[in-house]
Amino acid sequence: MIEVTAGVIQRNGLFLIARRAPGKSLEGYWEFPGGKVEAGETHEYAWPEN
Repeated sequence: MIEVTAGVIQRNGLFLIARRAPGKSLEGYWEFPGGKVEAGETHEYAWPEN
């Protein structure tokens, strides 16, 4: 099992989503921002910008 976090951000009827980068699995697909939780991490720290 892989534990992940995700965020759903909505403002004025619009949602923040990201497109997966070229070379990554499922490249070009759209997703909500988030990240995998590694051993010893908190859910907040698992976000990509940390």
